[in-house]
Amino acid sequence: MNVLLTTACALNTQSLDSAYLASPDLAALRTRLDEIADELHRLQADAAGCP
Repeated sequence: MNVLLTTACALNTQSLDSAYLASPDLAALRTRLDEIADELHRLQADAAGCP
């Protein structure tokens, strides 16, 4: 399930470092990307806890 962690980290990096996403007009998109990344992190934690 490393793909979940990798994807979450990539989304976080994009929302933090993207010049395109730095536009104030795209604040809602940045927020949504952060929410998706958080959900992927939770899925990763759930998958890691499964036997």
